[in-house]
Amino acid sequence: MRKEELKDKNPWNRVVENFHANETDCLLLVEDNGQYVCIKDKKAIQEYNTKCAKAKKEDNQIITNTPPEPWRGNPLEANLVILSLNPGYSHVINETLAKLIQSNDIVRTQLANFRKRTLSLDAESFLPEDEKKGVISCEEAEDMLSGWYWSKRFYALQKELEMSANLTKKQFYRKVAVIEYHGYSSKLATTGLPLLPSQEFVRNLVKYISSKENIVFLIMRAMDKWEPLLNKKDDMIWNTLVDKNKLIYKTKPGRCQYITKDNLKECNNKNGYEIIKDVLLT
Repeated sequence: MRKEELKDKNPWNRVVENFHANETDCLLLVEDNGQYVCIKDKKAIQEYNTKCAKAKKEDNQIITNTPPEPWRGNPLEANLVILSLNPGYSHVINETLAKLIQSNDIVRTQLANFRKRTLSLDAESFLPEDEKKGVISCEEAEDMLSGWYWSKRFYALQKELEMSANLTKKQFYRKVAVIEYHGYSSKLATTGLPLLPSQEFVRNLVKYISSKENIVFLIMRAMDKWEPLLNKKDDMIWNTLVDKNKLIYKTKPGRCQYITKDNLKECNNKNGYEIIKDVLLT
């Protein structure tokens, strides 16, 4: 499958059409009419959320009135792709801070347009590179609205490569991406959620990326979900990644996703951290 064909089949393209940067609630919808949900995912999510409500487990529900994040950065262009679970949700960040950011027309417009480019697989980087025009930059707004989660986890690696190999922050963030097991937020990690139709595209996306040279995948959580998603009888993507030494694991199970030498296993007799550094410098 060619890249443009893959992008055309992106189920999130329809969501992009419903993401209007000029609307002052685009980062936190006042009326949630399912416009941020892939059409074929709606039924499964509604059934799952109803089940959670009946069981009084509302914190496990999928949240659909905030912009989805099936991936961060541009996985099609990155050298390091992290496989994660799903975007987190915090009232302070995803509601209070979102309201503050979207109250500024300039910052909201820049950020919403960046999120749209990201969903369309057209983003230039993990972080927006727009010129600062408002009280804060679009990069700062994106980092804040993500709870500074990934910038904290990338920080040590990014600084090391900047000091040792003159890889600038801008160059670094053009080389990294995250793909989520599913792209919707939740307060707690989801349990019991059936496979969503949009996850078949995620599978095809990983398959396409895996065929490229100078690419490595890093999985630090949700391995029990990713392996069965990627492995099918007719197409064992996970096994292929392992066989080609393109999949790096953590040394110990858990939710920690900090990228350090001690946190990653060896792959092909080389520490995973060193492999990541090498591929980011190609």
